[in-house]
Amino acid sequence: MNVFSFGLQRAFVAATRGQYEQDRADLRQTKFDVETTVIGLYLNLLTAQRLRMVMQDQCGTDQPAEGYYPGKNNERTESGR
Repeated sequence: MNVFSFGLQRAFVAATRGQYEQDRADLRQTKFDVETTVIGLYLNLLTAQRLRMVMQDQCGTDQPAEGYYPGKNNERTESGR
């Protein structure tokens, strides 16, 4: 080996180390994005379940409350039909 090859080797190692750090940062960002997406989807699921439960309680039935919106003029009687 000559003197110049050591300089090339150091430059290659530095470039590789920089790429490695960039890839690690990208991975951390991707993990964060996935975590926040999953949290948002889970909260949406909980909200939908809660809304369904409230709607069923308001209708007085165990069936899903399709087409029933509180505060709107619905064609249902007090008996829930």
